[in-house]
Parts: sequence; C-alpha cells; structure tokens
Amino acid sequence: MLRTIADQYRTAVLVPVSRGSAWDGVRDGFGPDVDVIDRALHRAFDAVAVDPERIGIAGFSDGASYALGLGLANKAAEWLDWNDPPAG
Repeated sequence: MLRTIADQYRTAVLVPVSRGSAWDGVRDGFGPDVDVIDRALHRAFDAVAVDPERIGIAGFSDGASYALGLGLANKAAEWLDWNDPPAG
C-alpha cells in the first residue's frame, strides 16, 4: 500500500521497525532503535535524492510518540512556525 502511494506522489518512504515490542524511547529512553533509524536514514539518503527541506516524520501509537520525541530531540521544532498556530 505505501509503495503504491509513494510511487504515485514520487515520494520515498522509510518504514523502520523497533528492535523490541515497543520503541525504546517510549520505555527506557533513546537507545538501539535510534541507531537503527540513523543507519536506515543514511542508506536512504545514499540511495535516493532527498531534499532536506521536505522531510516529514510520522508514526502510529508508540511510533508516533517516538517520532515526536526523536524529532524534537533533533530540533525539528525549529522548523515549525510557532507564530502561526493551526486553525481550529
């Protein structure tokens, strides 16, 4: 399913899997899962032309918590325009 959508929109999708039953950052703080994601990102960037201004992170359940925590830990918040809050 993701491949079809990625192909349609000419987008690269990286789908890492935690080393355990949940992402380590959710349980005990960042650990081996970060290394796995880092290596996967390096391989993806070597294989595909990636525009660093157009990278998104997402997840579901524990993965969403991990994506948010890891993104914020890597200063993803600097990309947000805090002066323009979402409508609603």
